[in-house]
Amino acid sequence: MDILNVIIIILVIIGIILLIREIVCWYWKINKHIEIMKEINSNLGELLKVNKQQLELEKQKNKKEGNILDLKV
Repeated sequence: MDILNVIIIILVIIGIILLIREIVCWYWKINKHIEIMKEINSNLGELLKVNKQQLELEKQKNKKEGNILDLKV
């Protein structure tokens, strides 16, 4: 066997592996799960920002009112 045949066989095997991987991801809906998890992560990030803003506002309000309670951010 010459080197060209070996390279062709390796490329065909890699192609078959990539094709099988794509079929498995489609069957188990892995790509959809990843998309949903990214959306959830984005939503949680937005909630975290809002929560931090609310805590900061409460902290400022408590300082203005002279409350001893100090909220941690």
